[in-house]
Amino acid sequence: MTDPAIAKGWAQPPRKPMREEISAHEAALERVLWALNIVLICGVFVLNRPWLTPDSPKYLELSQRLGQGFYGTLINGTLTPQTVRPPGYPLVLALLTGCGRLPLMVAVAFNGLFYLGGLLLTARLLRSHRAPVWLFLLLLLFYPLSAAYSSFIMSEALGLLLVCAIAFWLGRPELPSAGEVAAAALCCGFGCLVRADMLLLIPILALALAWRGSAESFVAAPAPRNSKRQVRWKRGALFVVLAVLPLLPYVAWNVRHFGKFSPAPVAGALWNSLYTVGWSAALLDSASASERASYVREMLRVNALIGAPARTLPNDPSNYGDPATQLRSAPVLRQAALSRITDHPDAYARHVLLNAWLLWNTSLFPPSVPNWAQAALRLCSGLLCVLGLGGALWCFVSSHVERALKIPALILLYVPGVHIWLHTEARYTAGVRPLLLFFATLAVSALWQQLGQRRLSL
Repeated sequence: MTDPAIAKGWAQPPRKPMREEISAHEAALERVLWALNIVLICGVFVLNRPWLTPDSPKYLELSQRLGQGFYGTLINGTLTPQTVRPPGYPLVLALLTGCGRLPLMVAVAFNGLFYLGGLLLTARLLRSHRAPVWLFLLLLLFYPLSAAYSSFIMSEALGLLLVCAIAFWLGRPELPSAGEVAAAALCCGFGCLVRADMLLLIPILALALAWRGSAESFVAAPAPRNSKRQVRWKRGALFVVLAVLPLLPYVAWNVRHFGKFSPAPVAGALWNSLYTVGWSAALLDSASASERASYVREMLRVNALIGAPARTLPNDPSNYGDPATQLRSAPVLRQAALSRITDHPDAYARHVLLNAWLLWNTSLFPPSVPNWAQAALRLCSGLLCVLGLGGALWCFVSSHVERALKIPALILLYVPGVHIWLHTEARYTAGVRPLLLFFATLAVSALWQQLGQRRLSL
């Protein structure tokens, strides 16, 4: 006999086991592919020693200062509150390395575990949608670039794990329980402290949850007057409230030190990035002497308005040193960036179109990678980019695709939707690369099924 609460849509029916039975041969194939991928990941990590980028020392210093009870860096002999980077990754780095007392290799090893955890969650998400996990693992063998970004002392690996956890808890066929929504919300909130570009994901995912369905409630015995619409909005409201909670201490910290009510760094790189876009042609190696001279004149003009040293490069707010100068730079760079784009809209449009490719396809490889391997990696990257983004777009816009798949698609498409307008590096999409392979797997599987059906019809 059906529970009346379930029949009326107030409660969720018992959840079915997520795991789908697979054949012994398929299970063996998956184990082999997992082993090969782990060997490949270890090889990529070894290749990228000493695991440092220009930003890595800054994260390491911030983690060490946290051990001293202060979130900031030493500038001109004075401890200065941090204005550019959110505290999530430095905090995790401090916990993993004992505030710098343990070897760097410890943090690198955890980066590898974060990356593998994200892959495992993505594989389980595929299994829940009855998609071939072995195909995902096979494609992953041809996409080591995803592992490369996670090997450095940077926030990419941690961000990847959090994004994959959000997609896993919200993107399975069955409606998420209250606990799963809460876990996803907390991951999203903490993810904003790891990468500030995730902030807009909170309201977007809340609306997506409210839209997805109404056959569940977050109270044990809801009153009969609760309508399905109310249940949907409760789901979205729960997500927003819990996602905001991890941000509150950082907001309070910003208010205390800078007098600004902000869940993001008060001197973030938004306007620096947009300003750099406007002058990107002058920064290329192929730029003419006149283009470079124009950029130098503009840089001198902007820095004079900011009150900064004349030769300060505007591409990074950290270059402006003290917080007061960094905060003064934002309105000046905003006006200069918008003016440049307004005067050269064609150049900006070309940049945006090029970004759609550069966000997913790196042009930089370690010197030890031979040219033929670089060409092969670029080819694989391009094909998987087309398949993954094509599959995500189809799942997002098609009315024939179950709603559950639209949430991972939304998360994947959100990242280029934020970064395509700004200065671009391929690592900015590192956190959603497993989801790119997720949708590439669905696309290849669907194309193969279509091909099989056509053969049967002939």
